[in-house]
Amino acid sequence: MRHLYLALLLTLPLHALAADRACKVLERAIEKAPPSNYSIESERLPFQRVRTESAEAGLNQQLTFVAADGASWGGLREQRCEGGAILLSKFTRLTESPDVEAYHPPLPIRIYPLLEGATWDWSGVLTLGTEADPIRLVADASFRVDPETELTVGDKTLRVVPIFHELVVSETVIQTTSWVVPTPPYDLVKEEVVYIDPAGHAERQDTWLRAPEEPR
Repeated sequence: MRHLYLALLLTLPLHALAADRACKVLERAIEKAPPSNYSIESERLPFQRVRTESAEAGLNQQLTFVAADGASWGGLREQRCEGGAILLSKFTRLTESPDVEAYHPPLPIRIYPLLEGATWDWSGVLTLGTEADPIRLVADASFRVDPETELTVGDKTLRVVPIFHELVVSETVIQTTSWVVPTPPYDLVKEEVVYIDPAGHAERQDTWLRAPEEPR
């Protein structure tokens, strides 16, 4: 028993080092990554294309949304890497009256390395609306890493890791599946978001697909 206890003590620093290294590797890869472009299929969203690129601070992302008529507006996703986890704290839509989507505590949208079968949960408060008139809702989320698979985008077939997560807010369930490349910077290749009403019916679905020439 004493030897087992000592072995556990020795492995704790190793896990911490691995998590810290995962964050540093990810940060370096994202700093070098070019902007990404996505097409959007949705009956609800007012835009058809999104461009994402690194903001000046850490893992923050600057987004540019483009509508069918060419109109565009910006957004800022605030996130950081800590203990191997990507923590999303806030998304702000940068319009004349900025509105926010904030998570308290931050939402762990990824935990690296991506291990098949890994699961984790989150509970907290989701804040929506403007900073002057916020709406605070209790929310819960669960995440799961599914087996690596293949995904065809344009004329390319890529190895990807599906990450499924379910967010429950009031009586609404939002189910998201994200297909990401299994190596840093873990590019998002495709994402499907399904909104389920209180009766259990899928109200709508949004699909993000990276431009065929983009995946690396």
